[in-house]
Amino acid sequence: MIKLALIGAGNHSGINHAPALGKYAVDHPDLLELAAVCALDRAKTEALAEEEVEKSR
Repeated sequence: MIKLALIGAGNHSGINHAPALGKYAVDHPDLLELAAVCALDRAKTEALAEEEVEKSR
């Protein structure tokens, strides 16, 4: 299992990286876990993390 931390929660990350990684984590729960999101802007970080958690349910 790979535990992945997404560094950066800006527009590029939210549009490109997070959705693709989140989908892969949902499709392959035994291979990848999106374990953390971190960025300088706490509000963007929390919003992106919450969005990805909701998608994974």
